[in-house]
This record gives sequence, C-alpha cells and structure tokens, in this order.
Amino acid sequence: MKKFLITALLLLFSLFSCEKQIDNSEIVIGGLNKAFETDEEMFRSGYVNGKEIADYEKFISMEEFDSFIEDFKDPENPLGIKNGSGENARAEKPFMPAVISMEGKEIVPLNVWYFPVTDGEKYIGLITADCRHDNAGYSASAGFADILSEELSKGDMVIFATGAGIYGMHEDNSVIRFIPSSTEYTGSMTFEKLNMGYNLVKS
Repeated sequence: MKKFLITALLLLFSLFSCEKQIDNSEIVIGGLNKAFETDEEMFRSGYVNGKEIADYEKFISMEEFDSFIEDFKDPENPLGIKNGSGENARAEKPFMPAVISMEGKEIVPLNVWYFPVTDGEKYIGLITADCRHDNAGYSASAGFADILSEELSKGDMVIFATGAGIYGMHEDNSVIRFIPSSTEYTGSMTFEKLNMGYNLVKS
C-alpha cells in the first residue's frame, strides 16, 4: 500500500512535466485503487478531463520522443527493460484507454496515449504521453508490454480504465488486468460497446 501511494503521487506530480521519466507498471496510470461507481464520480475525480479526444500530435515533441526511442535501443538499458533493450526498437500506432464507471452510461477518452515500442515481433515497452493538460507529461518504461504481447497473441483487444487500473477485453468479453495489483473488473461492458476505435489494439 505504501508503494502504491508513493507511485500514485509521483504520477500526479508528473502530469505537468515534460521531463524524461523512468517508471514501472504501477506508475503508468496505476489507478486510484477503486473503480468509479458513477459517471458523476468519474468526471468529478479529475481522472478524465472531458469527452473530447486530445490530439496527441499537438503535444508530441519529436526530440523528446526520439530520445526515448534511443533509450530503448541503448545496450546499457537505461530504462531497465526486463528483457533488455532492442537495437531495432520502434514506436507503433498509439492507443488510448476508454474510461468507464461501474454505472457505465458514459464512455470517455482518458487522453493518455500509449505508444507500444517493439523490437521485431516483440513488445518491449511503452512510451506514454499524458495529454490531459496543456503540456504533455511523458514517461517510458517496460510498462505492461509483456502482458500486452501475450494477450494480443490471442486476438484483438479493447483497452479501458475504471479508476482502479487498466484492463484489456477480448472479443469474447473476457477481461485481463494489465496491472496485477488492480482489483478485478466486475462490470457488464462488452467488447462491442467498449470499442471506440482509439482503444482498439489489433493482434
């Protein structure tokens, strides 16, 4: 619990920063440890900043972005990637979680974009651009890349968040937790309803 509180605070302070950060899977929008019960609670929390989709291209600093890619390629592995760095690391098409409450009436964009970083066929990490504010907050880490790779081998997924963490849902509506410490999702959303396009990750 102490570790969770520390990482949550680190994330909060990082939202307004464009400085390079190294984080782990719990810092990458680890959640509030409690799912939103209602849509009103979801909007009031500040976890989302409205219903509009933030255009990441307005926020991305290519110099900053490219420096992260170089870190993923660096044989000294400055990001501490579990499976090591990748000399052919490259960023793929980004996705963004949709946010829902247990009430589930509204489906809104989190406006935190994730760029999967691959080395060949392997996912080795994530570059995150938090676009909920005027200045994007960047981070790079292994994140949940390993789990994402494993689950995508089973088929397409939609990615969503509840305030308690980030989840993936397959076309058969089965749900996995990207952050093991998150609470299980017990809602009734379906793959079809959750698919907003921006949160779809193809296998």
